[in-house]
Amino acid sequence: MSGKTNNPADIANVLAETLPYIQHFHGRTIVIKYGGNAMVDEELKRGFARDVVLMKLVGMNPACGLPGGGGSRRRPADRNFARTDWQKERVRGRTPCY
Repeated sequence: MSGKTNNPADIANVLAETLPYIQHFHGRTIVIKYGGNAMVDEELKRGFARDVVLMKLVGMNPACGLPGGGGSRRRPADRNFARTDWQKERVRGRTPCY
C-alpha cells in the first residue's frame, strides 16, 4: 500500500481490490524494473523491498531488473548491485536479477 494506514477497513478494501490480481499472477514470474529514484531514495527503497517480499509471500515470483543504461545511470546501478549477492547477467539486452 502506498499510504500508511492501520485502519482495518482500509486494509480490507485494499486486499479485496487486489485479490483478483493476486490470484491471476499466483505462480507467475513478474519482472520489475528497479532503477531511478527507487535506487537512491531511502523511503522508496524500503517500499520496493516491502512490495517484492509481499509478492513472494502471496505466491508470485518477482524478478528485479536493473536498468541497462550507460553513463551516470549505470554507475549507481552497478554500485548498488555490487552490494547484493545477486548474479548479474544479460538476457536479450537486459540485466535481470534473481
